[in-house]
Amino acid sequence: MQTDSLLLKGGEKSHFARRLAVSLPYPVNPLMTEEGYDQRASRVQPLPPHAARSEDGGRQRRREHGLLGMNRLGPATRRAYDSIRHRLAHLEVRPGGRIEPLMVADELSISVTPVRDALHILAGEHLVDLRHGDGYFAFPMEEADLRELYDWNQELVLSALRRRTLSGIALPEEDYDYSVQAVERIFTAIARASSSLIHAEAMRWTNARLGAARHIEMTYELSGREELSAIHAAASSQDLAGLRRLLATYHTSRKRMARTVIKAMRTQAEI
Repeated sequence: MQTDSLLLKGGEKSHFARRLAVSLPYPVNPLMTEEGYDQRASRVQPLPPHAARSEDGGRQRRREHGLLGMNRLGPATRRAYDSIRHRLAHLEVRPGGRIEPLMVADELSISVTPVRDALHILAGEHLVDLRHGDGYFAFPMEEADLRELYDWNQELVLSALRRRTLSGIALPEEDYDYSVQAVERIFTAIARASSSLIHAEAMRWTNARLGAARHIEMTYELSGREELSAIHAAASSQDLAGLRRLLATYHTSRKRMARTVIKAMRTQAEI
């Protein structure tokens, strides 16, 4: 039985599972084994047709809106969440820099309560560092952290591509545009093609954590346009063998440039 990348063989803790156990904004059991998963699955009775339809509909809604129920946020909280996340991704707040809820509230013309709610959500996603009694800060990132995120991104997309239930990778038909959003669309499409809610939500979190690094890659053109365009073309054409090779090369080059990205990130944040 093919399982998600978070279900480990033989009960061993992988490096990524140990990190995820404390990093992901939703609970993960890093000790779940493939054998244990099979035993639990074998005891589950088939659902009646009407219940199965309801379950499929529920999975579809969760896939569209995310496991964290972001669609349930009030409009003010959602505005604050999107605004702060955009600022973090574009280094408008330097890594480790303070975020003032009152200033954000004034700029958005909303009360401070939804801003604090958004900051707590972002803290759960490890985008904001909540220091009790001291305030809110942009989560700092070191070279080792960035390398590990690149590793995890590669592990996640390759895991999605190994799924037996892999469906078509749905990407817009228009040509690839050189932007952070385009990179996010590629990896999101691969994760969603696995038909795993966990893959899709984990990729949403990973895209958010890599937003600032990708902004630097695009600003200083550290990412090759041809390389990213080739990945987009392989994903769009469902060339899985070619896509795996391109992804391996892509992530190897990202890990090599991690130090340069971190230095540029700190420099730009100080300007």
